Amino acid sequence: MMPIERMRPEDFDAVFRLLSQSFPAGERRDAAGQRALLSDSAYRVDILRAPSGGVQAMMAWWDFDDFVFFEHFAVDPACRSGGTTGQRDRIDQMLDALLARYDKPACLEAELPETELAARRIGFYERHGFTVNADYSYFQPALAPGGSPLPMHLLTTGGARTVSELRAIETLLHTRVYGQALAAAGK
Repeated sequence: MMPIERMRPEDFDAVFRLLSQSFPAGERRDAAGQRALLSDSAYRVDILRAPSGGVQAMMAWWDFDDFVFFEHFAVDPACRSGGTTGQRDRIDQMLDALLARYDKPACLEAELPETELAARRIGFYERHGFTVNADYSYFQPALAPGGSPLPMHLLTTGGARTVSELRAIETLLHTRVYGQALAAAGK
């Protein structure tokens, strides 16, 4: 059994540091915004602890009625593609264990495959059962004041989704997940 655990308050700084190392400012909230989400009953952060006791990986996710939205999956840089096979296996196992927890589809956003890293990231998710809904035009709202919306792909488990299903997902993400961030940014 994969030792995934819910983030404890004392883990916040390590989790936020990992999030900051893994995502540019335009794709994540600041520390105060991230901390504020912890009071939302649909929002959760799970971690994979390293053998040393530190945080090896984290998954921030939202539990909605019809699907689970994986917002941020961040991995300690030492464990990414340059890490040992055992470290990479633990990261694969973490994602598989999280997917196995739910009896509903999962969704996530991924950068367009315009760089080698972005293409590899999409390949990683495809190997774990996600489908790229490439024909659907999607933009992640700006998370930083003055930022621009980011073109992304919506990836889903259970195969490609219809346009109406993707619109419903987009509406929920934009109102529920990003609504607080947009309001705080004065948009």
